[in-house]
Amino acid sequence: RVFAAGAWVAAVVLAQTAIDSEISERVEQAVGDGLYLNEVRFGRDYVWLRDRRNAYLHNEGPLPAVTARDLALDGPRLEKEARRAVELMADALAGRA
Repeated sequence: RVFAAGAWVAAVVLAQTAIDSEISERVEQAVGDGLYLNEVRFGRDYVWLRDRRNAYLHNEGPLPAVTARDLALDGPRLEKEARRAVELMADALAGRA
């Protein structure tokens, strides 16, 4: 719903949160193959997603991670990132990572 509502930053954050939850559950229950878990934890695209999420939530720079100006003027880039995040989440949750 957050993607459909245009809440691009929230879509990125929630996509990584869902993946983290799935990975944690699979590791705890010893379910899934090692290649899948390795890809979702360390694959280039998934590292990108985790880094984007962390930049939004754990920003330590002098400037905000995202500004009202970014939201107003950089919508297409933020939407593209959110779409990528949702696609990665869908693949990870379906075991297609």
